[in-house]
Amino acid sequence: MCTLFFHQEFSILAKNRDKNEPANEEIVRTESILAVRTQGADYFGLGVNKFGCGFVSAAINSPEWTATAAGGDIERARDIFAAENEGLTSPTKIVSENLSDAKSVDCLVKILEETNCQWMGYNVLLADGSGAALVETYRDQTYVHHLGKQAVVTNHFLELPYGPIEYEGYPNSYDRYDAAEKAIQNLGRKDIYALLRPAEGDQNLFWRDGHFFTVSSNLINITQPYLQYRSRGAEAFATVTFA
Repeated sequence: MCTLFFHQEFSILAKNRDKNEPANEEIVRTESILAVRTQGADYFGLGVNKFGCGFVSAAINSPEWTATAAGGDIERARDIFAAENEGLTSPTKIVSENLSDAKSVDCLVKILEETNCQWMGYNVLLADGSGAALVETYRDQTYVHHLGKQAVVTNHFLELPYGPIEYEGYPNSYDRYDAAEKAIQNLGRKDIYALLRPAEGDQNLFWRDGHFFTVSSNLINITQPYLQYRSRGAEAFATVTFA
């Protein structure tokens, strides 16, 4: 479960990455890509390439899985997830495999639209120096939103009929979406860091504790480009550049 941000003026893609069980992350740093993934995974949760084309992503799950995971029943949540996603492919795996060579958002959108896969439920937020797009995927459906100068994304679809389709299906996703939409309207460049990771004693909806908890905050600069990463236990963001 994650909260995603795009801000064209600041050339920023950002993501707070949430999990329902402990996960170790690793940074992938090469001459062509900077990315973050769960340790040992074969796909990235976010990344950017040397051309300044990047993505962040948020999974869309059923209300049954969400309620089970939010209640702390990890084993049952695993069973539900396995049953609901049997035979499905994560679009982030396809984006990850094509990220190093992609020179534009349009290139990655086209790949997702033309790849013959049955998709897992995902919001994939893509951006380059010219703009951004949000791709919703589920099974044989993809829906593309061409975005304006700023956007926020959480764990429900705006178009496809899957996952939490009303507030009661996942109240926290709708609350985070509304709060993020308000916050980004008057955002200063330095404010994004406090938004992603508030100071001790401060609170917001985007840094989470409990059964769903934030494992890291991530900020991608598209035009430079570089990655800034802060794990849960770190005192500050670390800047990562290409090898």
